[in-house]
Amino acid sequence: MPLKFTWTSTWVFAPEHIGRVCLLVRASDTQSSWELGVLRVVPEHLNQGQNRDGKQTLSAAGMEAIHWLFRDAPLPENLLLHLDQQSLAQVLSSEDDDVASAG
Repeated sequence: MPLKFTWTSTWVFAPEHIGRVCLLVRASDTQSSWELGVLRVVPEHLNQGQNRDGKQTLSAAGMEAIHWLFRDAPLPENLLLHLDQQSLAQVLSSEDDDVASAG
């Protein structure tokens, strides 16, 4: 079963997903929530346009067809979003950064 993740409002499906049941996950750090659902992807669930790879986005009908297991479930707050730039840089720096600046 393919797992599809998004942090936007929809998912994108490759041609090989058509006919398959997919596990859909969406998470939002800004809203501190996540969702989990399942959907059998059929052409009727996809928007008509597609990119060069043949990938298509989920249509409104597809959104309605999702069987939700969790909706708007609480997600722990992402504390990194609230750090000042200097603190964030320190948290995200690697040991290699520290060695390079000391040498």
